[in-house]
Amino acid sequence: MKEFIRFIFLFFILTLCINAQDNSDIPSLKGKYALQFAISNNFTLSSFQGGVFSGKYFFSDNSSIRLGVSVGSSTDEDETTQNSLSSQNNISITTDANTDEKVYFYGINLQYIYNLKTTKDILFYTGVGPFFRISNSEKESNGSRIPDSYSMNSTISRNQKQTSIGAELICGIEWFVKSNISISAEYGAAFSYSHAKLDETRFESDSNVSTTKSASSTRNTYLINASNINFGVSFYF
Repeated sequence: MKEFIRFIFLFFILTLCINAQDNSDIPSLKGKYALQFAISNNFTLSSFQGGVFSGKYFFSDNSSIRLGVSVGSSTDEDETTQNSLSSQNNISITTDANTDEKVYFYGINLQYIYNLKTTKDILFYTGVGPFFRISNSEKESNGSRIPDSYSMNSTISRNQKQTSIGAELICGIEWFVKSNISISAEYGAAFSYSHAKLDETRFESDSNVSTTKSASSTRNTYLINASNINFGVSFYF
């Protein structure tokens, strides 16, 4: 279904481009700025391209630079306590498990956008530009199992850092509902390279002995993927 919608979208914008006339009712864009917001599924405004900020500046009526900046974080804490009774020797066992996870991410998109042909208050545009993203995930799990006369404890710490760099090609249509407000639909494809490193430390101990193990791994990924259609609204000033 998604591929069908994408096909219809591309067919529509290509038809606009072929049948467009040179005259246009779109106001002059040279020297103007625009702030962009995404239209979510419930028709509310949110960040465009996943960023906390997305804006454009027009060098001319046909050329602009778009900058998108994304910053975010999340924290997840989970605590579990379980009590059980062994049926063989009637020993009470208490098991505790605590997990704390923190995720941080940062990103920047920079694109050169060129407006092609226009028809009345609708324009067709295309663009290309690089992007750079960094994410860091820290996760620590603590567990203990305590029978009446014996205890076992474990701590697992994981730290994963990932860096992604690539380029994105976009195309879209923009409809000016007013001279300073427009609605857009945009589709794109991206090529990216990602490098991820995972460091893990595992500590285990009981009443007699304790052990510590460390491991590290890396992963390199090359990816070509198409994005979903993004619907947005822009405010010009």
